[in-house]
Amino acid sequence: MPPADDEKVVPLVPPAAQGGRQFAPLQRFSAACQILLDMDGRLDIATALVFAVVAAAGGPISGREIGRKAGTSTSATNRHLLTLEAGSGAVGQRAKGLGLIKSAQSPFDGRAKLYSLTPTGERLAHRLANTLAPN
Repeated sequence: MPPADDEKVVPLVPPAAQGGRQFAPLQRFSAACQILLDMDGRLDIATALVFAVVAAAGGPISGREIGRKAGTSTSATNRHLLTLEAGSGAVGQRAKGLGLIKSAQSPFDGRAKLYSLTPTGERLAHRLANTLAPN
């Protein structure tokens, strides 16, 4: 929401100290979004957020924890995970996913799955991290 006319907006870093780079983080974010958009029409911002949660976990993470961190419902989280997961695409099975994450049964709860990145997902996560990193 934009500030009211009587509110004074104080920049976090004075413009003179920014050296004209005040929008550099947004430019990096825009470049990362473009990488995601160029991948596949199914990779919307909510699915990208679920991917980011899995990548940031650094190892296996439960679907419940992914949903909690992404702020998505159970059904939305499952839909995004199916889009990201490597599916076979065989007749009678779910559609082929993007192959960015993989799932395995939890050794602690037979009903739960744990999700982690595939090698393709790891490459994408590294590419996004490098794009977002300050120069």
